[in-house]
Amino acid sequence: MARTSAQPSELLTALVAKLRTDLDLGERQCYQTWEPEVPPKIQRGGDYAVSVAFGEGSFDQSLFDGGGRGQLTEDMAILVTAYSRVRLDSTDVAEQAFHETERGLFILARKIVKVFAAYDPEPAAGRTCLRELLRPVRIGRPIVDKESSLGSISLQFIASWDWDLTSA
Repeated sequence: MARTSAQPSELLTALVAKLRTDLDLGERQCYQTWEPEVPPKIQRGGDYAVSVAFGEGSFDQSLFDGGGRGQLTEDMAILVTAYSRVRLDSTDVAEQAFHETERGLFILARKIVKVFAAYDPEPAAGRTCLRELLRPVRIGRPIVDKESSLGSISLQFIASWDWDLTSA
């Protein structure tokens, strides 16, 4: 399969589409966001939600040198945060929040890693865009937002890809 350069928006769209397909989530359950730490509004009866955001990135100088205006490689953090409802009046809150079969935070983290580990998005049919397969690098500690009654856990993946500087 051939590799192609991509626009940041194409990469993010492909990542969200992969999560929606593999986890069977709708647009309101899996979405792009500016701020992954802001809890979403999960509809009543909804199990969980997943947000995807770009984190900080860095440009690889050695891959820019000699490549001219047509080549620019970035190693970018992809931040994926899973949110799940947490019942705060229960005595076994942590155990349920971490391990509940469908929406436990560690269960959701495992599902997300299974979707993205060693994945290479295809923004154009038959053309992948990463220099290396997507890889997990960090997982945050579980957090509970008492105001919204949502628990969350964030994962960070690294995507190494070439910006498309040749198209308009």
